Amino acid sequence: MEFIKLNNGIDMPIVGFGTWDVRGSEGLTALKTAIDIGYRLFDTAEMYANQDIVGKAIRESGIDRSEFFITTKLCRPHIDYNSAKKAIEQDLKTLNTDYIDLLLIHEPYSSANAMYKAFEEAYEQGKVRAIGVSNFSQSFYDNFITNCNIIPTINQVESHVYYPQLELKAHMEKHAALLRPRFELVLRTLEENLKGTGAGTWTEPKGGYFITFEAVEGCASRIVELAKEAGVVLTPAGSPFPYGKDPKDAVIRIAPSYPTLEELDQAGQVFVVCAKLATVEKLLAE
Repeated sequence: MEFIKLNNGIDMPIVGFGTWDVRGSEGLTALKTAIDIGYRLFDTAEMYANQDIVGKAIRESGIDRSEFFITTKLCRPHIDYNSAKKAIEQDLKTLNTDYIDLLLIHEPYSSANAMYKAFEEAYEQGKVRAIGVSNFSQSFYDNFITNCNIIPTINQVESHVYYPQLELKAHMEKHAALLRPRFELVLRTLEENLKGTGAGTWTEPKGGYFITFEAVEGCASRIVELAKEAGVVLTPAGSPFPYGKDPKDAVIRIAPSYPTLEELDQAGQVFVVCAKLATVEKLLAE
């Protein structure tokens, strides 16, 4: 199975099973057949009224939940902060799962940013592994992200030979181009200071908004702690994992999206020192 890496470092199957017209007992049979064939990504939504059978098919497959990737979407009437927050809890219950892999805003609502605040909280709490949007136009997306703390991992839109949306695709690619110098600076700092030290490895993303750093096992939380003491706030250790619980305490997401190049340079120097210090502490304690 082929995967694509989202901007927060998690892997998503590149091919999935859409469920917009799958319901009832026949729908459940179709879902189970899809699992038998090998599908692991299932795209559902509140609007589709089938989250229950998607969850049931996965649960009754006998395959570990971690092997699946569940995408779902919130829609009206859950388009404000409080109702979105409640809807996320309800979706978890309806799907009968501890976490959702990808949660999207189904359509471009005027209150989308208020909804998204609830998404961001659920993400930080580990109830959702990735968050994003769906069917957002170029202008709506640009306005939307100016008020986001976490940049969407995905803008899911219809795209095919009869409706390729090439202009929107090109515009989304421009966002990556604007961020490229920031990523290059962080990657250069890691390369010059940590390569060959054994203090960690890192991804070199071709797009997205995060670099995934994998420290020595048991060191991620300590690196975040040391950086905070030095005045650099990182995303919590283990953020890509359900409920933020990394069994190895090794993964840190580095998000160079917003700081200036000068601020990134300073923060990068602090980070590599903290990574080295945490590694030495771990080795001395063994």
